[in-house]
Amino acid sequence: MRTFLAAALSGFSLVASASYAAEFTFLTGKSDNRPTYAPHFVKCNIRMEGAITTGDAAKFEALLAKHADDFAEPERVSIATLCLNSPGGSLFEGIKLAESIRKDRPYPRDGGIPLVVTRLEAGASCESACAIAFMAGTLDVWEEEPIPQRSMHPTARLGFHAPALVVGEGQYSQDQITDAFDISVNAIAEIQRVMNVGADPDGRIYRGTETWMKGTLIEAMLKTPASDMRYISTVDDAGRWGIEVFPIRQHVLDYKSGYRACINSNYWSIGASSIGAWELDETERGNPFIGQVQHRQNARVLSYTLDHMKGTSCEIFTGLNGEDWMYLEAFVPESEEYDGPTIWFEGTGPTQEVNVGTDALMFYPPDTPLAALFPKGQQADTETETTTQPPKPVEWAPRFGGSKITLWDHNGSQMAWESKGAQRWIWYFKPRAALLAAGIAPGTLLFDGEMSGGVLSGTARRFSQNCGTLEYAVSDRPEGTRVVLEGAYQQRDENCQPTGQRQDKLVFDYKAVSP
Repeated sequence: MRTFLAAALSGFSLVASASYAAEFTFLTGKSDNRPTYAPHFVKCNIRMEGAITTGDAAKFEALLAKHADDFAEPERVSIATLCLNSPGGSLFEGIKLAESIRKDRPYPRDGGIPLVVTRLEAGASCESACAIAFMAGTLDVWEEEPIPQRSMHPTARLGFHAPALVVGEGQYSQDQITDAFDISVNAIAEIQRVMNVGADPDGRIYRGTETWMKGTLIEAMLKTPASDMRYISTVDDAGRWGIEVFPIRQHVLDYKSGYRACINSNYWSIGASSIGAWELDETERGNPFIGQVQHRQNARVLSYTLDHMKGTSCEIFTGLNGEDWMYLEAFVPESEEYDGPTIWFEGTGPTQEVNVGTDALMFYPPDTPLAALFPKGQQADTETETTTQPPKPVEWAPRFGGSKITLWDHNGSQMAWESKGAQRWIWYFKPRAALLAAGIAPGTLLFDGEMSGGVLSGTARRFSQNCGTLEYAVSDRPEGTRVVLEGAYQQRDENCQPTGQRQDKLVFDYKAVSP
């Protein structure tokens, strides 16, 4: 029975349909042009799409090893950016994938397996077990100890919730219930082992002393029921849990935003929320403890007192004469110990503009929605991402010559089911966000076919950013308000060459006669 219950712990989300089982695609071994002081690894080298299922971690490791030489760069650390887009799936497999990302790959690595940083592209969604894997992103640029490195576009969705133990109906003994409880607790312990203890199953310690998942994030995750989702939605969420957000619109550095950066940094350094912390207003500009501007050698300094009783202070240093550097320091007077991040950016004068990802978040009010930070009119940050301008809606009317139309759900997208006699067409009325980001526009045709003898058969389409639109045959005998079209499509490698067939299911659930 323990084996049965262990198998039943399916993870952080409902089991997804086979059509969205995880696929790993190698895109390129080349890295993006990263700034000297603020490395943002946002160009996807490997993309994962679909639900996390047994064997996915092994597939990822095999792909990483296969293309290890593609990531080798002279005098640079080998780094691969894994872009994720997944509803979750198996918790235990998600932890295995996280370990494949997080585990030690010590120097020398010339020609060896690269480190793995993680990324969510514009409009991508990473929930449940996927979120655990995302948080495992690891960077080691300067041959020092590894640090967490994971980034998300401000329009992406990253969601956490507690594990779900799924068992069948029936009566269970006390021993069986105890076993189920032990499995759940052990799953949480495994997350701690990989993310925070930093050790393999045999106890060998991974390098890196930072915390990949802070205690307050684990607490928020465990307090969120499996039927709900805790999304990373604000500046405060991303800042205190160490999630880089890029690109974001620039924020002006002045006396008020500088103080806000000090306060946010102070709270976030211990994983605490800074929402509700004291904000400056215009009447306090003359306060001698707040925002004093000094010139020290080649630096302009904004000085603040954070705690009058303890004497804790914070200073923001910016370069003079157009020098493109800046850093923030927080001091405790007894030790004068530095306890602040380094922030680099380009700009001049007393109102420099800051735009360096996570550190730049500190200058914003902590309750600012992440989606509000995306620079208007700016192109998205990878070759495959699109702008966040909403697509033009399509008219709720037949598009292919049909005589009637109904609304269906397909993996979070609203689908129009168009018919005329025996003919059938299915097209995207409102594609889900991740598909919009990948270029699937409203009105895109997914299926066309016909009914004959009670069987619906025809042509389905898969949309590949490398290989274009791929067509394959599907069929089903529809019953009730759910239709499952099944068929086999031709898998392709990175050069779009056939590598074999894979079974697929397209699941549609009836919703209404109109939106």
